Amino acid sequence: MSEASPRLSSGPPPLAERDAGPPALAGELSRTGDSLLWTGRGHERRLRRGAVLAVQAILVALFLATWEWLVATGRLDRFFYSQPSAIAGQLRTWFSSGSVWPHIGITLLATLLGFGGGTLLGLVVGFVLARSESLGAIFEPLLALLNGMPRVVLAPLMILWFGLGLASKVALSVLVVFLIVFYAVYTGIREVDGNLIANARILGANGRQLTWHVLIPSALTWIFSSLRVSVGFALVGAVVAEYLGSNQGVGFLIANASSFFQATGVFAGLIVLMMMVGAINLVLRAVERRFSAWKLG
Repeated sequence: MSEASPRLSSGPPPLAERDAGPPALAGELSRTGDSLLWTGRGHERRLRRGAVLAVQAILVALFLATWEWLVATGRLDRFFYSQPSAIAGQLRTWFSSGSVWPHIGITLLATLLGFGGGTLLGLVVGFVLARSESLGAIFEPLLALLNGMPRVVLAPLMILWFGLGLASKVALSVLVVFLIVFYAVYTGIREVDGNLIANARILGANGRQLTWHVLIPSALTWIFSSLRVSVGFALVGAVVAEYLGSNQGVGFLIANASSFFQATGVFAGLIVLMMMVGAINLVLRAVERRFSAWKLG
């Protein structure tokens, strides 16, 4: 038996080992297969994105064509509904003359300042209250009461307190964004798996490491979702304040057109706002992809 053992051990390797080849070659094949798999997935995602964009473009074109036809045939009153061709002409006049750019700059500045200030305040307060049971129990119900109040009705107060300048627009935007981001961060931190936190502490993670490597990455989905939503609300806060009392900004353009019953100017101002939100959302999506690169799929 002792002589048979060497002969058995020196026999041919199993079929799986022969097919796998040398370890280095097997590893290279594995990496190549993974690369091809991810390339295929990326190609599939690009095709799907292209199909979605095509469908969206077709739907928008159909909507605009139907709108134009209804107005041209008299089924819709041009005075109240305007028409896409007239709105496009108004936009072309604004942008070719350059008269709209100062208004866009004012509204964009108020939006970005309100968005940045509200986001920073919401992140800090949400994290602190989520990590402290006592502070959360004290202040979260009070913030829930504030969250239930329509923020738009606070615009006259903001104008009364901060005047007709930039400060009132920024203050209203900060308030609107703060509550959205706060609840996203508060909920996201509270929803982190307790076992994950316990395992990190067992491995020796201190408070700072736990925050940066466990809590914040786990809550990123909540945070970025709230940021995409809050961009529109930050713009709404700035525009509402401009609409109620200002002589500059896209909100002022809309209010001015509305006061003269110019539906074309109102629709053109709304399209400018939509373009601004779309541009900011593109930047946010790029930032989200950068900070969520660790997520698979």
